Amino acid sequence: MPFFIDRLTQLGHESAVQTVASPGEHRQSSLHKLLLVSGLSPAFLSAFDEFTLNGITENFIASTDWSPVEQTIKADLSVDVRKYAARIKTPTLLITAKHDQIVPPAYSENLVLDAKTLELDSGHLIFLEQPVELASAILSFYPLK
Repeated sequence: MPFFIDRLTQLGHESAVQTVASPGEHRQSSLHKLLLVSGLSPAFLSAFDEFTLNGITENFIASTDWSPVEQTIKADLSVDVRKYAARIKTPTLLITAKHDQIVPPAYSENLVLDAKTLELDSGHLIFLEQPVELASAILSFYPLK
């Protein structure tokens, strides 16, 4: 028998507590909130009070087309990229996130032979938490001509 999460609380630094989903809330909305906060680091989340965090998540959920996200998750879960990654012979930069709960950094170890690996202090959603650092890392590895 399936079970449902009725309440989810994200614990951040300094015991900051953020309520993510409340009893009676639409379950799909709760799942979307779970995906969002799972992709962010505790330090990033703890920078916001509960009211602000709720506003951010509500706006993010409302402005996101979830159909492609769900399709991508299904594809990610059905494909093992290791055999394809082993074929890569060009210079490669693997960027991981120290606080990634979705794809932990250990999953990238030995993925591509001789790849340069860079770990950023972020959750899975690096482009939201560390956009400048992410762009700088890519541009330093692949400089514009």
